[in-house]
Amino acid sequence: MACAMRWFGSRIRHARRISIYQAFTRLALSGSRKVASPIVPPMRTKPFLTYILLAACLTGPAAAAELTKLGQLHLADVEQLLVEHNRALIASRRAATAAEAGVAMAAGRPNPTLSLNTSGINAKHPDNNAYLDTILRIDQPIERGGKRELRLGVADALLEASRSDASDSLRQQRMLARQAYFDLKAAEDKTRLSMESARLAHQVLSKAELRLKAGDLAPSDVERIRTDTLRADSDASQAEVDHQRAQLALAQLLAMESDAARLATADPWPRLAPLPSVQPNLDARPDVIAAVTAWRRGKRPLIWPGPSRCGMSLSAPSSNVTTRIPAAT
Repeated sequence: MACAMRWFGSRIRHARRISIYQAFTRLALSGSRKVASPIVPPMRTKPFLTYILLAACLTGPAAAAELTKLGQLHLADVEQLLVEHNRALIASRRAATAAEAGVAMAAGRPNPTLSLNTSGINAKHPDNNAYLDTILRIDQPIERGGKRELRLGVADALLEASRSDASDSLRQQRMLARQAYFDLKAAEDKTRLSMESARLAHQVLSKAELRLKAGDLAPSDVERIRTDTLRADSDASQAEVDHQRAQLALAQLLAMESDAARLATADPWPRLAPLPSVQPNLDARPDVIAAVTAWRRGKRPLIWPGPSRCGMSLSAPSSNVTTRIPAAT
């Protein structure tokens, strides 16, 4: 072992002598001629890596603020997130947008049709246009009987019904969000009280076991206290499950199922206020307006006879102009 250590030390000293000799040699040569230093190419950063870092810097504070906001939710924040992310509200808004597109389609007029027909071409003499006959035809459908007005009326009724449905959906989803918010608050209070009760039950059980060891308490009383402690633990576990369910119910309304565990309420319990004595106007409710609009839409005719057509033919070179207006079908 000692021989191996001496051999290893000699090898290290020899390597140091070689390194020092090479350093002095390079220093001496540098005075007589220039030694070209290796060119180190600049390090290039891939563009997508830069974009990723920039996006992370920009979205990092917003994401952190969003997580902090979810941990201290106010009722106004819940209603704002509901309007932005709720799936039912998004679907109702898209239905209203589709109804607006239907109004634009109903307001459109039939487009004219242009056709060109050439006959009398001489295959032997293509340059001879004596027998050439070219007909240019324009067909313009003309709507009669107020069909466009009826079509616009139906489209406007559909649009009004879609907007009323969107308002009613907003009312219902807002009511469900408020109910889910205060259900979550009740679940939080229940979980906190259940955990505190379980902690106190364990303290009572530990004191009871000490009294049992001292002979101051009967074993049956200790078992009864232990049973009460297990019941308190069971109630705490059930309260925690109810809390998670309340978080998931609110997260489903906000379309944030992945962040359900972070949801927590911040508003206090509202004060009870007397109910309004004025009878509400039922005709102004969005669901009633949507139902009445749909009923009126059902009374409108949806099928009309086809439009009449007016055909106009222009022929050249004789410049004969013929106008034909067939009977309406």
